[in-house]
Amino acid sequence: MKRRVPYIICIIFCLATASMFGINNRAPFVILLNGTSSAGKTSTALAIARNTQRSVLMAGADLLALAMPPSNYERWFARTTSIDSAGNTVIQAIPRNAIGHKLNRSTRQKLVRTFAEEGFDVIADEILKNEERMRGYTEILDGITIYFVGLYCDLTALEKREHARGNRPIGLARGQLPVVHQWHPFYDLALDTTKKSPDECAQEILTFIEHTPDPKGLNRCRLAFNMSKKVATD
Repeated sequence: MKRRVPYIICIIFCLATASMFGINNRAPFVILLNGTSSAGKTSTALAIARNTQRSVLMAGADLLALAMPPSNYERWFARTTSIDSAGNTVIQAIPRNAIGHKLNRSTRQKLVRTFAEEGFDVIADEILKNEERMRGYTEILDGITIYFVGLYCDLTALEKREHARGNRPIGLARGQLPVVHQWHPFYDLALDTTKKSPDECAQEILTFIEHTPDPKGLNRCRLAFNMSKKVATD
């Protein structure tokens, strides 16, 4: 029995140390959720906030949309509608002018950085369908811990959700799906929301964060961008 005492004390010390340096004692970090419209990003973000004791703020595409009066959105962005070969409606939202590009490239990313620098964890829901928007995150959030999470959902479920919500144009997710997950090699974590609930996704994300203090996904993406830039200038 005497031989076991130091062993037991060691276990207790290790458990106490793990608790001391667990997720609740981390510096502020960003959870970057990427997926199409109706993939469950906002629901997952709210579930993460419910299941953690940390100070969390939400940012990204939805917050930016709320900040824009409808008349300004129409001035800065355009929605194009087309019909694919199968007869399905496909909708794309694209910047009309320099202000639209600025909102994509830097405004939203600077807001996320400000929240993090003020000491908050940030959950940014995004539709990273082009390099302009992605580069904004790799450049402006350099030096901040970022967990890059891809939220997948099959098209049938996405369009069913669009119909149920009633506040999203039918065809928006279809237009985003071919391009939004082009960043999949850089995801720290990928989840399928087709059947998983927001709470299940939130728990997997929080568990991953707890066991992964140093995510590498966005750093790999930043390195890839830097390498392509170097090749272009050589």
